Amino acid sequence: MFDKSLGGGSIFDLGCYPISFFMLFCKDTKKIVFEEKNLNYAKTGVDDDATATLNYDNKFTGKIHVSLKDNLKNICNIYGTKGYLKVNQPWLPNKESFIEVMSDNHFYLKTVNSGLSVYANQIEKVSNQFSNLNHDNKFNLFDIEKSLNNMRLIEEWLKN
Repeated sequence: MFDKSLGGGSIFDLGCYPISFFMLFCKDTKKIVFEEKNLNYAKTGVDDDATATLNYDNKFTGKIHVSLKDNLKNICNIYGTKGYLKVNQPWLPNKESFIEVMSDNHFYLKTVNSGLSVYANQIEKVSNQFSNLNHDNKFNLFDIEKSLNNMRLIEEWLKN
C-alpha cells in the first residue's frame, strides 16, 4: 500500500468506493468535477490521506475522504433540505444492515435484509449483467463506462 511502483496510496486503494457511491446519484458521470482536493503524502511518496469535494453539474456536491493512516468510519451521509440518510457499512454490509433516516424531525431505522453475503450479491449482480439477464440496469450497476469514469476521477484526484 505504501510502494509507489506497485500502485500504492490511499486513492488507488480506496478512492473508487466513495467515488462510486457519489456516482449512484448522477445521470451522467462525465459531469462530475472536483471543486477541492487535498492530499497528504507518506515518506514513500504515496498519498496516505486524501479529501475532496465533488460537484455534479452544479446540482449537488459530495465530500469524500480516504486514508491509510486513520481508521475512518465506514458510513455515508446524505444531507437534503428536509433531513438526512446515514448508510452504515456501505461497502461491507452484513446480511442485515440499517439505514438511518431523519426526515422532518422524525427518526427511524430502515432495515435491509439479504439472504446473501455482500460478495455473493456482487457475484450474482455482475453475473446477471454479463449474461444479459438484467438489460435495464435498474439498480444503477456499474457498467464499463462508469468504471472508466471512476478511474478518470481517481487519476484527476491524484493530480497536483
